[in-house]
Parts: sequence; C-alpha cells; structure tokens
Amino acid sequence: MAGTVSHLTPVPSDPEGLRTWLDQRRDADVDLGFEWRNPEVDLPPAPRETRALTVHVELRETEPSVWRRLVVPGDTTLDRFHDVLQAAMGWTDSHLHRFFSSTSRNATFFVTQADLDEGETGTPESHVRLDQLLRDAGDSLLYEYDLGDGWEHELRLEGVNGLEPDRRSRCTDGAGACPPEDVGGVGGYAEVAAWVRGGRRSDDVPGQFESSEHADTWLPREWDPDAFDLDATNERVAALTVSEEALERLQPGALGAVRRLSPRWQAKVSTWASSAARRTLSARDLDDLTSPYRVLLEAIADGVRLTSAGYLPADLVRGLCPALRIDPILAGKANRESNIRPLFMFRVAVEQAGLLHRSRHRLESTAAAVEIGRDAEALWKHVSARLPYREFDLNADVGWFTLLAVAGGEERYDVFTAVHELCVDAGWLEEDGRTIARQNVSELMWPTLAALTGARWNSLERWPAWVPAAAASVLFARQPG
Repeated sequence: MAGTVSHLTPVPSDPEGLRTWLDQRRDADVDLGFEWRNPEVDLPPAPRETRALTVHVELRETEPSVWRRLVVPGDTTLDRFHDVLQAAMGWTDSHLHRFFSSTSRNATFFVTQADLDEGETGTPESHVRLDQLLRDAGDSLLYEYDLGDGWEHELRLEGVNGLEPDRRSRCTDGAGACPPEDVGGVGGYAEVAAWVRGGRRSDDVPGQFESSEHADTWLPREWDPDAFDLDATNERVAALTVSEEALERLQPGALGAVRRLSPRWQAKVSTWASSAARRTLSARDLDDLTSPYRVLLEAIADGVRLTSAGYLPADLVRGLCPALRIDPILAGKANRESNIRPLFMFRVAVEQAGLLHRSRHRLESTAAAVEIGRDAEALWKHVSARLPYREFDLNADVGWFTLLAVAGGEERYDVFTAVHELCVDAGWLEEDGRTIARQNVSELMWPTLAALTGARWNSLERWPAWVPAAAASVLFARQPG
C-alpha cells in the first residue's frame, strides 16, 4: 500500500538518518501513519555580552554568486533577521520563509508565525537570537525564502566584534542583483539572467514569459543581474530601524496601509515617516493652512441656496475664485462651480470634514463650524482628525499614502507617481483584474490634497512650504508625545 510504513520499508536506525528519512517522506506528502511534529531545538543560552556578528550570506547555486556581507547585532531575533535579509538581498517578502538549525533542509526548522497559525510545532523563530546559533567563526545555517521556488541562502559567521553605539544592522559588501520573484528558482533565474545579459532578444524569450511584452511587464528594464548598489542596499537595511522608531508612531490606519506593502516600499515609506516625524506647524503656518476654510465658511455664513444641480451660485463662485487663490487658468470664466474642479473639490472636502452640510437645496455651516470657524488651531484639529475621509477601502489607502508621500517631502508632481506605485504594490486592481490605473488613483487623491492645500491643490504654482508639516500632523495625530 503506497503511503504506509510496513516491514518492507527501510527505516534508518541512527538519529540523523531517521530525521532525514522522515523529512523526505513529509516533503513527499507520504502518510506515515502518525502526525508529523517538528521538534523543539535545544538552544544554548544567549551570550552575556551582545556583540556584532559579521555574516556572509550566499544565495546557493547562483553563478556568478549572489551574496551579501552583513553586520548585525547578535541579539537580533530570527524574525527580525528575516527582515534584514529581505532588505539586504532585495526580496519583496511576498512568500513564506524558514530558518533551519543547520545548513541542511532536512534539519529541524524554526517556526514562523504563519507556521504557528497552521498548527505547526517547534521553536518559534521570534524566540531565537542569532548569536545563539552563530557563535564562532565558521558556524552556519540555512535560510530558505519562497518554499516553492526554494531560494536557499547559506548564512556563515565570519567574525565577532564589538557592537557600535547605534546598533544598526548594515551591509558592508556584496555582489549581484536580487533575482526576480517567481521565476522558478535558481534554474529559472539562470535562464532569465542569461537572456538579459544577451540583450533581451524578443525572439528568444525565456519560457517563464509568454512574450517579450510580458517579460517587460514582469521584469523591469533596469534590472541587471550583475549590478549591486551598496548605498541603496544600506538605505533599505537602515530603514528597518527607522520603521520601528517612526512607523509605530503613525495612526493605526496609516500603519495598517504601510504593513500591506512589500519590504522595498515599506523601507521607502519609513524614510518618509522619519522625515515627517520631525516636521512641525507654527502658528503662522496654521493660520495660512486654515485660511481657505475660513474664507469659505464666511462666504457661506448663514447659508446659501444651491443651484438645481447642487452647485454654488455663479455670483458666489466669481467671488470665491480670487479669494481662494485659484489659478485663473483653471478658474476659466469663474461662473460655474461644476467647471472649476479645485473649488468644487475643496468645498466637498469641507463638507466631508463636517463643517458644512446640505439641507434640501441649501448649504449651511454646521454647529462645529460656528463654534471653531475662527480658531485656526481648533479648526485644523477638527479637520485633521477626520482625514482621510474613508476607512478600510481603496479610498482610505490612497488617503494615507498621499499623506505619507506629501509629509515625506515628495515633490508636487512626484506625489502622484508615488501614490500610484504604492497602490499597485499594495495589490489594488481594477474591476476587470488589471493593475489599477494611475488616473483612477489620482482622482482619489484629490479630497486629501484639497484638505491640505485648500483650492490650490492642482494649481500650477508650488505648494506652500508648510504642506508637508500639515500632512505630518495628520499622520501622527493622537499619538503620545
């Protein structure tokens, strides 16, 4: 009977041989007649003094070799070291991973949170320090990423030194670009790398791709298998430390949006968060920031009658355009709100902030607007507490990503590109399954930009210097300190 153990099945008697035999049958999904249980690992105690470990990381079976040299605090737990490896190599953390207790895949492994969620047994990787496994020069173990493609990384301790004051992990050397994800492991990577080195010929596309167009979509044109950028690598690695210090201070909604991103984009966003955390709004900034709100609220006063289509009347529109500093080119004839997108979007943003409300065919100030409408600090506190104006959907992610990019100091035109790329990375798709279009993302950014800049959000002039600080004040609102 296939899949059962009988007197005809050769079972090794030595412990290491038995472990290998069991692993081979477990990997082949053979029914052993009992439940497989990954054993606990008997670990030595952690060293009394935490020191810096220099670890050589080599991606097995790559030619030329893809490798990195890392300096890591010895007390780094395996789950944190996984993050360092992902950043240093350039992986996207899109697949499962596993640390083994030696350099063999048949060795006992440390269980991840995903393993625990599936009922797996063993020693949690979050409970294991790196210096409990790599203690003396030459000690080594195996790290596997993507259990399907099976990217095996051999980790070998090269040396132990004193720990530097800032304790940050860093990459000191390396070679070769990280292979593309999902190309079929080392064999597929070799084919793709050879194709790129050969000039990406359209008549000789690797079997992983349907066509040269498909390859161009999947494999960035700038990817060079022989390239290694030490500075860019260290930016990603260093950002992991920033993440813990700055990202954790973000509002829960913003942090949730960031956690859905790949490690590469989390690293980028963490640098934005670090910059944003240092920004402050002065009293003068607040006055300028809330000026458009006060102008609009004063214009509405006790209420105005809307047109039959629900827009502001033409005479009010003509007065508001110069008062709100709307670009004359965008304002056009300045008599129809429906034709003046900056005004319309800002007015809607003020409604969404709970400062204006519609009553039949009238637009009126709310009680909150009457109470705080002239107090710049209270007014912005009220507005910022409601941003972004949606929760738990694409609109919310776009809002948080917009705030992060603006607060991080991205230039005005670059913000739209960055937010679109973040949405693509987060996995947002069109209804037909295609990658979400840039135009659709840009439209969803308008409410947040209008809330930050008033009716100047799409003018041709530069945004005021305080706009990043305004975005930062939303991201870190209601946080201690």
